[in-house]
Parts: sequence; C-alpha cells; structure tokens
Amino acid sequence: MNLLLFAGLLMLDTISKPYQKAKMELTQLAQQMVGVVEVNEFSFYNGLESYSSLLGETKQGESIAVLKKESDKLLYVYRLKDGISQEQAERVARDKGAEKIDKITFGRLNDKPIWEVKSDLVYYVIDFETGTLISKEGL
Repeated sequence: MNLLLFAGLLMLDTISKPYQKAKMELTQLAQQMVGVVEVNEFSFYNGLESYSSLLGETKQGESIAVLKKESDKLLYVYRLKDGISQEQAERVARDKGAEKIDKITFGRLNDKPIWEVKSDLVYYVIDFETGTLISKEGL
C-alpha cells in the first residue's frame, strides 16, 4: 500500500514539474521585462502554436496578459483594458451555446490575441479586441 502511494505521489510530482517550471520561468520574465508584481492566473494555450499564458498586475496597477511562445521564446504583452474581459468572453460563449464553463485561457491565434473558453468538450475562440466569435470546435 505504501509503495503504491509513493508511486502515485512520484508520478504526480513528475507530471507537475513542467507546469511549475513554465510558470516560474514566465513569472520571472514578466517581473523583469514588464514589471509584473502579482500573478493572478497561469495556464497553457495550445492552438496552432503553444503559449504559456499569464494574467497579472504591474507595479503601476495595470492588468496585463503576458504570453510566451514556446517555439521561439518571444514574449507578447497585452493590456487587458484594450480588449474584452474574461467575463465578456464567457458571455459570448454562452450566447453561442456554452453551458458549464470549465476554463477561460488567454492565447494567441493567427497573430491576434484571443480568449479560449472551454465548455465541456467544446472550445470557443473569441477575438480579444472585437469580442467576435472566431471559431467553435469540439463535439
């Protein structure tokens, strides 16, 4: 029994290391390059390209999104006041049929900032700047 518990904990630790490493790396870059003092959310966006995604606050009190492209390590910084909020993105998804919202992630698709709203097995991709639905994919 103890061996099984140890194996489970070891597996959980191994699985969480890439997440923790990516979060720490992006947090440090955001602090150094953009002046982020508080991290509110961290996640991964995996669309056509993969990004680490961080939502946070700068020392000036500005809410921002910072994306790090996995393939070439570029940083993209967006002021959240320049587009629709997470709540507005959720409303767009609900208007298009989403029921239970599982997750909302800031990402980038075709060189544009987006919100990805996951509802059950369906992903709603919403343009951050205009609030229009770009795509709805899933079962």
